[in-house]
Amino acid sequence: MCDNGISLSVTLAGFFLTILTLIKSITTRRMTFVVDGGGLPLLLMYLKHAIQFNITLLLASFIIKYVEHRASQMMYIKGINIVDNAYVFLFILTIFISIRFTQLFVSLLADPPQNSIQDDQQVDSEQEDE
Repeated sequence: MCDNGISLSVTLAGFFLTILTLIKSITTRRMTFVVDGGGLPLLLMYLKHAIQFNITLLLASFIIKYVEHRASQMMYIKGINIVDNAYVFLFILTIFISIRFTQLFVSLLADPPQNSIQDDQQVDSEQEDE
């Protein structure tokens, strides 16, 4: 599990750091709407959280892998290892936070085709005529 956490967090942290450098150069209509509407600080906050959680997962993966925590009885409550459960929780939380930002970012990159916008406008105008 730790090796998966290390490889996942390094890959995603690198991906998000690359996005951080490119985010202001995106000029799609949706991104312009977000910037003009004042949503850029919120988008950057989501990106910051994704980077921070991936770096935290990376550090936790190294600690879990190389520090012996299963021998100590202080780490167990009713036979359940607290450290392992906290690590699994952090792993799942990091995946969800990364997915949240990735979905937002991909939707900002993809502009709908112009034909579909014109078709929607035609349908709206036809409905108004009736």
